[in-house]
Amino acid sequence: IREGFGTDDVNLCLYERPPGGTERYHWHLDVVPRLDTLAGLELGTGVMAANVAPEDAAAALRAALS
Repeated sequence: IREGFGTDDVNLCLYERPPGGTERYHWHLDVVPRLDTLAGLELGTGVMAANVAPEDAAAALRAALS
């Protein structure tokens, strides 16, 4: 990963049988290089988290509302 992508940072995603599934299923692990700011929350849920300090976010909101 270091040679191919220039980083040692990775996210590991473990996939298992869906709840209630009765069919045969095997676990598999994806190794995803961290090339941007996406991490476990974003990759696991599809929800994008703001990477902003609360004080900075509050100041920006106050400025936008005034």
